[in-house]
Amino acid sequence: MTDFIKKNRRKRFFVKAEGNSMLPLLKSGDIVYYEKIKFEHIKIDDLVLFYKKDQYFTHRVIYKTKKYLITKGDNNLISDGKIYPDKVMARVVDIKRNGQIFNVENLYLIQSSFYMAELSDLCEKLTDRGIEYAIIKGLPLHLYYEKHHPRRIYADCDFLIRKSQFSDFDRLLKDKGFVMVDGGLLLPVFERIKQAKDDLIYTKKHGRFDIVLDVHFEPEFTNTRIGNIEAFYPGELLKSLSQKFLSSKKKITINDNDFFILDDDVLIIYLLLHLFNHGFKGTYRINFIDRVIRKNRLGKNGWLKVLAFIEEYRLNNFVGPGFALLKKYYQTPIPDFFLKKLSTPPGLLKTVSKTNIYINYRAPDEILKNSLGERFWTLFRFSPQPLWKKITAFSDIKSILAGIFTVGVRAWYYLNYRMTKKK
Repeated sequence: MTDFIKKNRRKRFFVKAEGNSMLPLLKSGDIVYYEKIKFEHIKIDDLVLFYKKDQYFTHRVIYKTKKYLITKGDNNLISDGKIYPDKVMARVVDIKRNGQIFNVENLYLIQSSFYMAELSDLCEKLTDRGIEYAIIKGLPLHLYYEKHHPRRIYADCDFLIRKSQFSDFDRLLKDKGFVMVDGGLLLPVFERIKQAKDDLIYTKKHGRFDIVLDVHFEPEFTNTRIGNIEAFYPGELLKSLSQKFLSSKKKITINDNDFFILDDDVLIIYLLLHLFNHGFKGTYRINFIDRVIRKNRLGKNGWLKVLAFIEEYRLNNFVGPGFALLKKYYQTPIPDFFLKKLSTPPGLLKTVSKTNIYINYRAPDEILKNSLGERFWTLFRFSPQPLWKKITAFSDIKSILAGIFTVGVRAWYYLNYRMTKKK
């Protein structure tokens, strides 16, 4: 097939898709139309045909340098590693399914248009009913900072609201046809002992697309379901931080529709906390933070304001490694004086600097990462609290079970790995 593609004089050709790695965009049996393209013209989020280890794949470009690409299937939890120019064959332009041909870019536009119509109506009603909110992640932020529709299917949109207004928010969503779903990956033993959720997921079908909303009451970096959260981060400080975020927002207008998002400096901090919550992984997360920083051009006073916020709420350990990754992978224009004053412990920076941001977790690791145990140990390591305070976490039954669970799972993975290696 490689010789066929290279020797074929036609710029466009088609191949029948197999496998599920690009669901929901590509399904097995689809006819995929490609066009040949030069390596230098390939962009982030392009779908490219390439071969690796004598196999052909059509996956999305998630990172690019002058020497190689990093690709990943939308439905895969791990990337394909480095793909060099001589391995890239072509780029996807059209898809044929059930006798109908649709352009990939048009599909993205249709999906994001549905999303924006739903969000515009929702946010207008939230404002009319006096329900305070801030969109902290999702399509409106992308359109505001990128100035164009996304070149991928947008997964969800995250709202930050006051817990005291949740019943009104919930009633409005249900009136609009949204249904609450359980999006957790916790094992049953933890589901029985966890506290009230600090984030909720709603979904609604709009034509062929799902509209998904994540609702948060506080920044998602402490995960209060662990139990004795005071051992890792002061509860009063977390409460104050949540109020600070909601009071630090601005109104933006997109296509004559108004939305509330976080102020520029506060948004950067929130996105970095979100990155910490996902183990500092995900090129699209880091890439978007880079775009926000470049667009805002904070200046010295702006960066001093960010620094003061971080120090006031003791967030150095949580956001410092994220700033380091931004400098390493995207050469983000973060002032040297800011990084020096941030004073993140060198040990944490060294650990996170080894993180491969474009390789996601394998399936078992993803479950482990989302378990209470993994969250517990991550918080234990990065928490700004003194050691004696962190040790008090072990007085809580949830924390004890979380610790036992993590050790047990890690031991099982290690033994399974050793047995597989012997074979």
